Amino acid sequence: MSRCPPSTFLVAAIGEEKELRWQITNYATIAENYRDKNTARCAFTALPEADATNATSESHPSPDDLPENRKLEVEKDQVILKFIPKYPGTYSLQVSLWGSMGEVLANDVSGQTLRVVATVEDDSFPEEPEPLPICSAEDGIVEPDIPLVREAGFERNETTALSSGEYAGCTCIWDPFDLTETIIRSNGTGVLRIWSLGRGVHIPETVELSALRVRILAYLDSKQGTAQEGPDGPQSRLQGDINSYNRRHTKWEQEGRKDPEPTQRRTTLCVNFPPAMGLAITNNRDSGNIGFDPSVTGNQRGSWRTLETHPEGPKPGDVYSLGAADNPASIKHIGIFRSKRNGTCHQIWTVVDGGQTPYNAVQEIRERTRLFDMATHLLSSKLADGGQGVEPRALRGWIDVDSHFAGI
Repeated sequence: MSRCPPSTFLVAAIGEEKELRWQITNYATIAENYRDKNTARCAFTALPEADATNATSESHPSPDDLPENRKLEVEKDQVILKFIPKYPGTYSLQVSLWGSMGEVLANDVSGQTLRVVATVEDDSFPEEPEPLPICSAEDGIVEPDIPLVREAGFERNETTALSSGEYAGCTCIWDPFDLTETIIRSNGTGVLRIWSLGRGVHIPETVELSALRVRILAYLDSKQGTAQEGPDGPQSRLQGDINSYNRRHTKWEQEGRKDPEPTQRRTTLCVNFPPAMGLAITNNRDSGNIGFDPSVTGNQRGSWRTLETHPEGPKPGDVYSLGAADNPASIKHIGIFRSKRNGTCHQIWTVVDGGQTPYNAVQEIRERTRLFDMATHLLSSKLADGGQGVEPRALRGWIDVDSHFAGI
């Protein structure tokens, strides 16, 4: 799977025209000679590293003589190749120009590398994406194994400075857990490139990121795997839950046991993480007042979203809320959304949540995955949140952070 693209990395699909550029220094001489089609020649080399048998090396006396899938031009101080690839693979491309006396006018100065990708089933592009099938163990359709949580020994993020190409001047952060590239522009905004697994076209989906969302993703990365409490935290939470249960049970008895008997809660620290994120991204000016029910403050600020009103779902950095599958009003969890990509029959969500690890252990913030069923709007995982079971949860909604923290 892709890491951060090198500085001259481009992605194309079979049959898709892609424009590649080479910077040249003596462009006046190049332009003058190259426009004389009788005295200049060009050579084009395309080597798909994954399949050397498809390599081509061609020499043509003029741009008019290039095959139909290639167009070569000179514009100011650049050589421009418009290329329609026919094979998948990673192509190392070279363009050379010669003058009338055989002198080399340009030879791949700051050339580009092209990764050509194909669909899983064929080379065509469907007008509409094929809907994900319903997962059914009985039918033999199940989600492939994916990492459930980012453990301490998992491969670390990789940061690359991009010096040329489409994202020249940007910084790229490759996250090997959720298969994303966060490309950060010099103005603080960015793009999240999300790579899918196993279905459709192997071209990353791109999501535009505001400067606020870029800061949130950086904060999530910095907090991955960190503790939310000290060594005495688990015992303190347990004692607090016991004390709370005793008070509620005493009140229940005093009121004649009319309502269902209280049960002992198992408090985790998932609720502490979103407001801590708010303070971090606003330089301690605003926690967002995000509580265990984020819809309260979300509705007050006009930032609360649901699938009914926003079917596209949350964006990177949004605060999401889960409820019981049969009673979404019964709130069960809160966390921060990072990305989503198509799996075999679910969307694979990557989130960064507090309250991870078992109930009786020190609570930690972890990057983890959940499977989202597009039909039922339920999220499931084989890994339970601290103190809870593994039963599916309903997506109650989420806070749009751009709207929630607007003007801060």
